[in-house]
Amino acid sequence: PPGIGNLTKLRYLTLAGNLLSGFIPTSIRLLSQLEWLYLGYNELNGIIPYEIGELTRLNHLDLVHNNLSGPFPPSITNLTRLRNLNMIEGPIPPSVSNLTQLLSLDLSNNKMVGTIPGGISNLKNLQILNLFSNGFNGEIPNSIVNLNNLQVLALWKNSLSGEVPAGLGVNSPLMEVDLSSNQLKGPIPQGLCASKVLKKLIL
Repeated sequence: PPGIGNLTKLRYLTLAGNLLSGFIPTSIRLLSQLEWLYLGYNELNGIIPYEIGELTRLNHLDLVHNNLSGPFPPSITNLTRLRNLNMIEGPIPPSVSNLTQLLSLDLSNNKMVGTIPGGISNLKNLQILNLFSNGFNGEIPNSIVNLNNLQVLALWKNSLSGEVPAGLGVNSPLMEVDLSSNQLKGPIPQGLCASKVLKKLIL
């Protein structure tokens, strides 16, 4: 309900795994102390309100598996403390590179489109990058090899093309890589072949 904005001391709000419906109220902007917002696995619809970008203390935002529509509101990139972000549809805005505290970026099983921005390499702390089962196209940006803390890379079931970046696996402790069900070509990167920590490789 819109009155949830009255709970101004909330730091943790999880309503996941229910049958909640309707819109995310714009009054959510009043929860200025909120650090964790998990509304996934419901039946929420409409767009993500622009006002969500006013929750500048958020470090976890998860809205997956709802009926939400529309792209990222640009204000999301104001949430510079975010460590985990799961979203819905549209292109990845280049400004996502401002979210430098992210540990996990999960945009899987959505309606995301466009190319993977090269600026994603600015997310130096990123450990998990899940973009699988979307409509991404173009090449995997070479800059992805600069994600030195990346452990999980899942890009399967998109429309990606070109070669796998040659340096993949050289500088990062990748343990799981799945690039299947795309239109990729060329050799398997030597860094992956020589890895001593890789546990799962699906091409």
